[in-house]
Amino acid sequence: NNNFHPSMHEYFLDLGAFGTGVMYIKDQPGEGPYFMTFPLYDCYLAKNENGRVDTIFRVYEHTAKELIEAFGEDNLPEKVIKAKESNKLYDKFGCCHLVKPTSTFLEPPQDRFPWTSIYFMPDEKAIINTGGFNEFPFICSRWERNSLETYGRGPGGEALADVKMLNEMEKTYLKALQKMVDPPLMVPDDGFINPVRTTPGGLNYYRSGLGKDERIFPLPIMQRLDYADNKMNQVRDSINKAFYLDLVELPGPTAQDGDVLRFTATEIQARQRDRMQILGPLVSRQEIEMLGPMIGRVVTVMMQNNMLPPPPDELLEVEEFKIEYRNPISIAMRGYELNSISQLIQFLSPMAQIDPTVLQRLDIGRIAELGAEILRTPPSVIKEEAEYKAELEAQQQQQAMLAQLQQGQITAEIDEKSASAEKNRAQASSLIAEGA
Repeated sequence: NNNFHPSMHEYFLDLGAFGTGVMYIKDQPGEGPYFMTFPLYDCYLAKNENGRVDTIFRVYEHTAKELIEAFGEDNLPEKVIKAKESNKLYDKFGCCHLVKPTSTFLEPPQDRFPWTSIYFMPDEKAIINTGGFNEFPFICSRWERNSLETYGRGPGGEALADVKMLNEMEKTYLKALQKMVDPPLMVPDDGFINPVRTTPGGLNYYRSGLGKDERIFPLPIMQRLDYADNKMNQVRDSINKAFYLDLVELPGPTAQDGDVLRFTATEIQARQRDRMQILGPLVSRQEIEMLGPMIGRVVTVMMQNNMLPPPPDELLEVEEFKIEYRNPISIAMRGYELNSISQLIQFLSPMAQIDPTVLQRLDIGRIAELGAEILRTPPSVIKEEAEYKAELEAQQQQQAMLAQLQQGQITAEIDEKSASAEKNRAQASSLIAEGA
């Protein structure tokens, strides 16, 4: 169990709420890569000249038990050992973990890894572990940012003001409902007038003789809850749009009765594809800042632990290769190519009724290959080039044999008819001679 799925869930929560996620991919001996998501408030990030995060300074707390399990007693200061001897294994100690490029040190360590890792305890002024990495072991991606920012900005930050406002509106709305169900009461009293109590169930005394009837009655409350409902729905829609929920829901306006207007499958697919293209830049950033470094780190760790099978010969011959990510948004970003092809075929179809050779200008086989490529169709459903050519040659040979058989049958019929006609002419000639 490498903890990947729960860690990714935590990572996406931080990414959406705060705009920045931090994940550490640890080389667990005997197990391979182990994924750990760290809270953003523990981490301080720095970027390089290209805007990519390449330095992290993490400040956190470890119990004595965790320190002993992670680093061993020989590498820990005396204070931690005493905590163990005093049976205070769960006392916490401040720790720091620094990972940054080795080239940024004034005196680089002897082990010249591209990235240097240092664990130390600042209060005890003790370095408890040093090491290095061939690649940056932290995955630090941002939801979106400008060119001057190190930390990202997520939809949670954009929707924070609306969330706070909606919470306050909900409080007021609940108070209004309570007043309507349990309204304040007006109670006659011969004494002085007390301050008005507007809380649900509150009692307000008024001087007798002011009203027509000396009785207890509810305090008149003029409230329009429908106004509050409409305004809160507007705020909810604003929050949903901040988290892009309107882009992933079923597209289409609503009718006056609130029902969703019906569309054909083609219209829904086109609308959804157009909406997915808006998310393209966000997904592209995650491919660059999260998926790319993650795949590189995982492959390195698995290779170091001999967890990968031998690569195929074709891959050994390639010096560089490119990873292609397949997802609905990447498909939508290339959807315009399919639309152009479809529009071209629709444009040429009426012309083909006049001149059938128009459609011969199209390479139908190439169109099928391009469609499968854009739609990210599984390779198993597409025939290999050699298999396709072999089947095509077999079909051509079969058609040639059928044509020969048909030609032979036609020739035989012609010969048979010619022989029959010749026989009939001979018989007619003999009859004519006999009559003469």
